[in-house]
Amino acid sequence: MTLAIDKVITKVRLEGQSNDLSFWLSKTPQERIAALERIRQEYNRGKYGLDVRLQRVCRVIKQA
Repeated sequence: MTLAIDKVITKVRLEGQSNDLSFWLSKTPQERIAALERIRQEYNRGKYGLDVRLQRVCRVIKQA
C-alpha cells in the first residue's frame, strides 16, 4: 500500500507566524516524543516504504 503525500505550501508574513516554541513547550515530554515518533515513521515510510523502528538497548551494569 502506497500513501500519496501532497505538498502544501503556505505563505505568511513573519509577524503573523505562530510561536512554535511556546506550542511545543506547552506539551508534555511524552507528547513531544509521540509527535517525533510519528514524524520519523512518516519519513521512513516515504523514503524506505516500510516501518523502521528504533533499536532499544538494555544493559545491566554492576555498581561497585
